[in-house]
Amino acid sequence: MYAVICDPGDRSALWAVDRLRARLGEVRLVAMDLFGLGGALHWQLEAGAAPSASLRLPDGGELDTRGCRAVLNRAQAFPRVSGGDADAAYVREELAAISLAFLAAFGARIFNRPDPLHPGGRLLSTAAWRRLAARAGLPAATVALGDAAAPTPRVAQRSLVIGETVLAAEPAIAGLSRSLAALSGHSILGLGFSAEGALCEATALPDLSWGGEAAADALAELLEGAR
Repeated sequence: MYAVICDPGDRSALWAVDRLRARLGEVRLVAMDLFGLGGALHWQLEAGAAPSASLRLPDGGELDTRGCRAVLNRAQAFPRVSGGDADAAYVREELAAISLAFLAAFGARIFNRPDPLHPGGRLLSTAAWRRLAARAGLPAATVALGDAAAPTPRVAQRSLVIGETVLAAEPAIAGLSRSLAALSGHSILGLGFSAEGALCEATALPDLSWGGEAAADALAELLEGAR
């Protein structure tokens, strides 16, 4: 069994679920809010063993880190908690911590891997992305701060990194995109480039449908090869 964790309105995730089911069989769709007060979550840590966790789903099924082969992680935020008082803030922080522990229990079988600051993966500023782009050998659009801030260049071409597969029109862009994904620690990454080939957009939550059936094939290969 495989799983896709996402927000209910994530159309790209729903697109991926349909295609992954055709390629892999059972794929459970899990809303991130189930990690909140609406779901029954169990997390266990024993001496000498890796952490394990399970989540009871509304249909009576279960998402268990030991029985799930791999996860496509499209989480956009930690579970929501209404209210603005101190109690709500405390509950929000506790739910974020237990959600992160659950996602981390999948180890290397979750793509992208969660980050302490965001459940869907490592967040980077525009300046940080462009610094990594320079390290990867990509020209990067200038970053200006304050009153001197300039508009972001228009995206003229895109690439989509899914594991070892890179979907891009230009072979040179494909190789550099793979290098940037490795430097940033993302297994799945969407990139946008200006007409001059400079990086001007990067996201760990790309529109997967942009890559069509080739992207679906790459996702299936990434999940199926998880260890």
